[in-house]
Amino acid sequence: MIFRRTNSLVGLDIGSSAVKAVELRQVSNGYKVVAIGSEPVPADCIVDGAIIDGGAVADVIRQLFERNGIKTKEVVASLSGNAVIVKKIALPLMSDEEL
Repeated sequence: MIFRRTNSLVGLDIGSSAVKAVELRQVSNGYKVVAIGSEPVPADCIVDGAIIDGGAVADVIRQLFERNGIKTKEVVASLSGNAVIVKKIALPLMSDEEL
């Protein structure tokens, strides 16, 4: 299976001025917010949606997780900007092994 089933998930938004995160835990009737936080990104690390200094951005993410007690390793990330290209493609039905 491509995605492992866990009861926790982190949403990560990497923006040009800050990195934001929210940790959710699955409960019987939906999801519960476990942790939430934001850390500023140093100037010129992300320009027009393109990550210029990956090491600095990784440090910000690490600091964000540490300061907010985020332990979950399952992450859904979002990037924005002019450098992001979205394309729709059609794929035939395949088994997990074929994928």
